[in-house]
Amino acid sequence: MKKKSSFKLFSDLRLYYVVALAVIFIWVPIQGFSNRSDNFYGTFLGYDWIWTTDEKYPIHYVFLGLEFIFITTIFILFKKKN
Repeated sequence: MKKKSSFKLFSDLRLYYVVALAVIFIWVPIQGFSNRSDNFYGTFLGYDWIWTTDEKYPIHYVFLGLEFIFITTIFILFKKKN
């Protein structure tokens, strides 16, 4: 019998893409608020688990969108063409 190599699994870029998307949707950027009127999008506080977000520390959707666009662009650039 032929043994399947696990190296082929790790050489597939789609696996890394799915893992990266899962990470950015589980470990999300958190938005804080400031008293400055010119800061429309709020301040970036860091990253935290999605289940710990609430009204006080909501998800920073601008950063989440930028992460999604960045990961998708990297995937498209390095995708192997058949």
